[in-house]
Amino acid sequence: MSLATTDGFNLWSTGVNFVSDEYLNIYFISGKQTTHVKNIIDNHIVSLTIFDSHQNSLEERVGLQARGFCGKVGILKTESILLRWNAKFSERTLSIEDLEKNDVSIYKIILTRIKFLNTGSVEKVIELDL
Repeated sequence: MSLATTDGFNLWSTGVNFVSDEYLNIYFISGKQTTHVKNIIDNHIVSLTIFDSHQNSLEERVGLQARGFCGKVGILKTESILLRWNAKFSERTLSIEDLEKNDVSIYKIILTRIKFLNTGSVEKVIELDL
């Protein structure tokens, strides 16, 4: 996933791994000293794209563009998100102790607008305000 943030003056984009839940919330893990996390502290509004970069841009493309509000997840929710994370990224499972040891946290994006794109034989674009 490509995540875009701003401190209010400067834009920043970064790639992050993510998991999602049944409410379309998106979670990622990141270091507390990264530029994008510092930006999120100053400005909670983010935008993102999810797509397969191996798609041929001249043929069918499927992806998602979205924006929303982002913030740090509290300790009570961390364990349930790590269960999702470890199910998706089973080659390197993480614990709360791993997060603390590496000075990283989990962040949650609550989406406010989503645009689904599918340019198959019949182009489909669906935009939703949440």
